[in-house]
Amino acid sequence: MTTISKSALISNIGSVQLKLFDFEDEEINFEKKVEKYAIPQSKKKNIKKNIQILDNGHYEMIKPVCYHCGGLKQTKQGFREINPKLDNGEKIKISLQRYKCKSCNKKYSTKIENLKKENNSFFESVINKIRRSKWYRGGSLRKIAKDIKNFLNIDISHQSIKNFLKIDENLVKKEGSRIVRKFNQLSGYLTIDEEYIYINGKKKYRVSLHDRFIKGPIAEEIMKSRTTKKIKALIEEVTDGHSVISLTSDGLKQYKLVSKDLGIIHQRCVFHMMKECREEIERYLKKTKDDLVTKMAVLRYLTEINNIFRTFDENECFDRYETILNKSERLPEIIIKILVDKIIPNIESLTQFTKDNFIPRTSNQAEQHYSKTEKVETQAKFKTDDGLLEYLALFMEKQPT
Repeated sequence: MTTISKSALISNIGSVQLKLFDFEDEEINFEKKVEKYAIPQSKKKNIKKNIQILDNGHYEMIKPVCYHCGGLKQTKQGFREINPKLDNGEKIKISLQRYKCKSCNKKYSTKIENLKKENNSFFESVINKIRRSKWYRGGSLRKIAKDIKNFLNIDISHQSIKNFLKIDENLVKKEGSRIVRKFNQLSGYLTIDEEYIYINGKKKYRVSLHDRFIKGPIAEEIMKSRTTKKIKALIEEVTDGHSVISLTSDGLKQYKLVSKDLGIIHQRCVFHMMKECREEIERYLKKTKDDLVTKMAVLRYLTEINNIFRTFDENECFDRYETILNKSERLPEIIIKILVDKIIPNIESLTQFTKDNFIPRTSNQAEQHYSKTEKVETQAKFKTDDGLLEYLALFMEKQPT
């Protein structure tokens, strides 16, 4: 290759077209930019920290290290050819440099796991498209296979798709009808919620456990019934070895009993309480024959009740609570009923968040997760617990790119 004199090249170039990121430097060095854009660079391209692709399409390691014993002295032993499939279904030929370790005498080939996993005939880009299809659209394995055929013109069996969608055990652990995210540390501020689902026509419950400072659930379990024993076992086993401070939940009595058994703070979801109060007021307004003034007074008092829980300051919260209790003589009957049935018996569990502002006052973290995973076209289409858990595990793992 012809050698180019840097000084001669720089002296004969009057300007260089820069890119936007060049202006990140406080001072632009003209000579360095000429060297960067005008002088031909090496044709070797790094695709990973220790792997490069050569001009002839061969892949090799920059600093070979034996996968078996960690030895640093190797001899090259030719190439191993593979024929993976691209996004358009076309096969390409790739040559991987083979090595023989001088320490253990074992042979191995260059690994390109960021492009293609071992023993897979497809590039990772194809597998990611399959995972994205399941992530965003849901549907059966055969439907995904049909979509891949229509959009990528690739014939792939539904069994291969099932293999690609298997739970990544490095990120998520499956234990029977439960999946658990692998984590190093918990804050101890937990939220739990449930929704009913139908699997192969049978009603079951999907229970999700969240930590306040971890995005997404730390565990999900499919249960036939929401018993205190099962819920307690879920929390204890998932948080084993970690301290638990509080549990935020809806008004299901099992959660309150579990919190008491575990000796942790129970925070009842304020949003669910407000919703229950609003629904009771709506039923009252439909049936009552009271005049408009009375109805407006009822709505005003309902707002005062809701305002009790709209502050994170404990003193202000209980000042508002005492204020509305002091008006008991002139409160409408429906408001008194709400206070007696819903607020007064639960005031302690409804206000724990004012004593420790890290305690979530609502179960919105779980509700938002449910809204992301409740795809209309995927509802009632799971025939087994494992099928649903594999789908939910995608949301615990990193989103496909």
